[in-house]
Amino acid sequence: MASAKQIGKMEMEATCPICGDLYRDPVTVDCGHNFCRACISQHWEAMGGVASCPQCREQFPQRTVRGNPLVSSLVHTIREMTLNLSKEKATDYCEKHDEKIKMFCEDDQSAICLICTTSRDHANHTVRPLQEAAEVCQEKLKGVRESLQIQLEAHSKSQGEDKADQAKVKKQIENLQKEIETEFTKLHDFLRGEERILMMKLKEKEEILLRLEENWMKSSEESASICRLIANIQQTLKLQAIELLKVARSVINRCDIRFKKPPKVSIDLNLGDFVGPLQYITWRRMLKFINPAPGSLTLDPLTAHPSLELSDDMTHVKRGAVAQRIDDHQKRFSNRRSVLGSTGFTSGRHYWEVKVGSSTLWVLGVVGESVARKETFPLEPKAGVWAIGLWWQDGYKALSSPPTHLALSTRPKQVGIYLDYEAGQLAFYNTDDMSHLYTFTDMFRETVYPYFSTSCKADSLKLISLQL
Repeated sequence: MASAKQIGKMEMEATCPICGDLYRDPVTVDCGHNFCRACISQHWEAMGGVASCPQCREQFPQRTVRGNPLVSSLVHTIREMTLNLSKEKATDYCEKHDEKIKMFCEDDQSAICLICTTSRDHANHTVRPLQEAAEVCQEKLKGVRESLQIQLEAHSKSQGEDKADQAKVKKQIENLQKEIETEFTKLHDFLRGEERILMMKLKEKEEILLRLEENWMKSSEESASICRLIANIQQTLKLQAIELLKVARSVINRCDIRFKKPPKVSIDLNLGDFVGPLQYITWRRMLKFINPAPGSLTLDPLTAHPSLELSDDMTHVKRGAVAQRIDDHQKRFSNRRSVLGSTGFTSGRHYWEVKVGSSTLWVLGVVGESVARKETFPLEPKAGVWAIGLWWQDGYKALSSPPTHLALSTRPKQVGIYLDYEAGQLAFYNTDDMSHLYTFTDMFRETVYPYFSTSCKADSLKLISLQL
């Protein structure tokens, strides 16, 4: 970068002798001296049109000028250098002392000159050489940049995960939509089929209307015949004795007819097919069609904890007054008051319902076949337990890891449990209104059994059978 002194010398070489400023559109006259085009033209006009050089006084026969691109380029360069010098001075020189800025005050976060460092404004301030301060700042900026890059990578990864999750959720929604449409199409087809059957049966009953119509027509014809005979008799009665006797026998003979009354048509529509609890009847028939239909489960007594009492039909369980003295079967639970259903599942969809009534301490769900029987095991999916429960002191909880508290507006009296083995889903419902309570999503790798646990002596857990 050229200094102000150097630029000053260059400006002297590029100054018009007439106006004293840098050349504007520089031109050269015949003697070789340079001037601004406008300046030399005005000078010659002032001289009455005489063409002469203002510097050397040489006269020329003609007013001839030539553009000087070299001088024009020099002027352009000087102007740029002057502008750059002004900018540099504006940023690199102290406004107060017009000295080169060489220091940096960390307290005021300002660039200062050496004189500023000795002033009262920066007394007791931490001052560093400008370059050193810049290097420290660069290190901080690099650290910030690395932190931002890490954040950017994290955001990029998060965006990728969100995009993947978005695609996953979209696919799930599409699959669920198709499944819902398929299931309700089946229900609609079933209900429409039931409706068609009833309507066909009702159509058959229209035969009664036809038979009644036929009877009415026959009765009408008979009635008309009787009316005509009565009218004939009326006319005969009006005749004189001789005439009456002549025709009476013929009239009486015509009236000697046995009119047959049409047989009575039964109007019994057999209303039992069409009235009554029509929706309930249809629902009961639908149970054979529903998949999965509510299952009819029983309890496995070989798995029951000694302190549990089971009903004779193996559908009720509650805590007994005292522990029973029974064989310690390898399947039996020894540390938790639990019992399993007698049927295990390795595939398919299954649904069953359990009446919990007023019991204040119960756990329902499924467990893997390999769940611990002789020791206390954690109630969580990692231990092969997928269940929800009620603890009178803690309320309702889904036994996830960690447990999830269930804020229920109403207390379930009966719980529905739905297992989709292949989909890895176990869902719980309040059967009063089939409101959803909780759903586990996992992968089942072994046989799973319905699981029941209770410590309540007053009320039992009851398996509900809804099958026909």
